Amino acid sequence: MKQTTNDKIILYPSNWLYNAGVVGLLKVLRYVEMNFEVSEYVMINRDAIGKSYNGIFEYHKNVLEENFAIWGKNKRYPNYIQAKQKKFFEDHYVKALKNIEKNHNKNCSWCEGYFIPPNLLKEIESEFTGEDFYSFIEQREKFQGIHFAGLGAAITELPNSFWNLNSSIPICHLCSYLIIFNHLAFIPTSEGEIFINAPNFKLIYDLNNFAEEILQKSKEYQIRKILGSSLLQWAIKRRTILGAWTMMNIEVIVKRWHKEEKKWIIDYFDLPQ
Repeated sequence: MKQTTNDKIILYPSNWLYNAGVVGLLKVLRYVEMNFEVSEYVMINRDAIGKSYNGIFEYHKNVLEENFAIWGKNKRYPNYIQAKQKKFFEDHYVKALKNIEKNHNKNCSWCEGYFIPPNLLKEIESEFTGEDFYSFIEQREKFQGIHFAGLGAAITELPNSFWNLNSSIPICHLCSYLIIFNHLAFIPTSEGEIFINAPNFKLIYDLNNFAEEILQKSKEYQIRKILGSSLLQWAIKRRTILGAWTMMNIEVIVKRWHKEEKKWIIDYFDLPQ
C-alpha cells in the first residue's frame, strides 16, 4: 500500500516481493545519502525516485562491483525495457514517477494504486522512442516476467499460481518501478539468497540488517538454525514478547538458482521454529 503527500511518498508493507523492493530501494537511498524514515511504514521524498534510479547503477558498480542493466537481455530483469527505450525511460518516465497519484479508474493488486497522471502521460508520449507507447505503459501495469522471471510469465504464457491462476495481475507504475530493487534485499548464503519478511517495515529492515551481519559470521551453519536461535536472542534483547512475535508471521524467503532447469526456485519457511 502507498500513500502520497505533497512532497512525500509513504509505503506500507504488502507481499514479500514488494517489501523486498522497498528494502532494496532503502539500501540505495542509504548509499546515496538520501534521508528516509522507517517505522511501521517507510516515508521517502518524491525526489528519491530519480536519485534511486541513478543510485542503483552506482551501487552495483561501486559496492557490488558488477554491471547492472534493465534493458535488453540483461541478467536480472530481461527486457524490462528495450534498449531503444532507455533514453525515454531515464529522461522522461522516471522523472514523471515523482508525480504519481491515486487513479480510481485503475487497480493495483499490491497497493491502493498510484499512477502517473493521464495528462502527464500525454505530455511524455511525444518523447517516446519505441514503437508503441501504450504497450510500454501496459507493461508497467501488469505483473509479468520482466518484473521477476521466477514468478512472472509473459502475458501469452500459462498462468502462474502467484497470481491465483489469472494470466496477470494489475500493478501500478510505482510498484512496477520498486520491483527492480528487490534483488538488493536478498542476502547471499551457501544455501541460496534469503529475505526475511514481516508485517512491519521497521521489523523487516532491522531483521534483514541483523541477519546479514550474523550470516557473514556463520557461513558454515544452516540458515534455519542460525536464524532460529539468533533471532530469538535478538527478540529477547529488544524485550519482544515471544508469543506476540510468533504471531507476526515472520517468514524467510529462500531464492536459489536451479542449474538444470535454469530458473529461480523460491522456498519459504516461518520463524521461529
